[in-house]
Amino acid sequence: MVEETTVGLRTRPARLEDVEAVTALLNACSVFDSGAPDTVVETLRFEWESPKMNLDTDTLLVTNGDGKPVAHASTFEMEPPVRIFGFGRVHPDYRGQGIGATLLKWIEARGHQTMKKAPADARFTLNQSVEQRNAPAADLLKAHGYTMARRFWRMEIALNDAPPPPVWPEGITVRTMDVEKDARAVHAAIDTAFQDHWGFMPWPYEQFEYYMLKDPTFDPSLVFMAMDGEKVAGVSFCFPRIDEDPDMGWVGDLGVLREYRKRGLGLALLHHSFGEFYRRGKPRAGLGVDSQSLTGATRLYERAGMHAARTWDRYEKELRPGKDYTVQALSE
Repeated sequence: MVEETTVGLRTRPARLEDVEAVTALLNACSVFDSGAPDTVVETLRFEWESPKMNLDTDTLLVTNGDGKPVAHASTFEMEPPVRIFGFGRVHPDYRGQGIGATLLKWIEARGHQTMKKAPADARFTLNQSVEQRNAPAADLLKAHGYTMARRFWRMEIALNDAPPPPVWPEGITVRTMDVEKDARAVHAAIDTAFQDHWGFMPWPYEQFEYYMLKDPTFDPSLVFMAMDGEKVAGVSFCFPRIDEDPDMGWVGDLGVLREYRKRGLGLALLHHSFGEFYRRGKPRAGLGVDSQSLTGATRLYERAGMHAARTWDRYEKELRPGKDYTVQALSE
């Protein structure tokens, strides 16, 4: 449906043929807000072609009189549908005209639609992430009833010199992933390890398969499996780059199962991953982490020589109180 906005612009869902124009819009926003582009066409197309994405219902474009996108919003629904993640950007030349509020109202409307599918007793929330230095975006969220729920860091390390060799716990070996044989075991290990992660909900295999194994940058030789015999004890699931920094090797998921923690396995997996990035000529490596990690992951990363380079705040708006289906604290 095409509608007029209060500032004389028009809104409609995105279409696949908009992917290059929306990429340009998102990069104009990121350059203005943080100094560098952060979106590539292939990644955005990959997200839009996801089985979880319905462009007609999950995206919104605001266009000017020439039909050029000047703002964009999208939503992503989790399973079970007890929350949605919203994303919105407004071109710097069009800010201050109420367009951001239009995007937030649309995201909230999508939330109310999704909430109908949630368990009757479930707490339901809207979620958005804002880089800490983007104060106007945070102020807009707070003005629309959002509160800061959690802080996340991007931690980085320079790989000017070869990192220390990994020291594996007794009985542990490491190998790379064989997609045909190992996909479900890797998924199960990551899903199990992340049960101690704030906000966690089980990740269906089909989503893991699409978003990890079919990612345009997926490289199975960068997925490191720590093995105790035939059992997966931990995984470092890495990627050769991130969109905003092709020179940064990325540790997408690092997980160690509970019974193998406090034995140095996480540090060994990190050093092994850094070593491979170094061999491939990567000048730096990074990862994302909950700054208040329930398992103390930030202390591990600091011991490995990493530092917090950028900060994002997760904002949340409760649409309905109830039972929280997400992990909030460590279980026994």
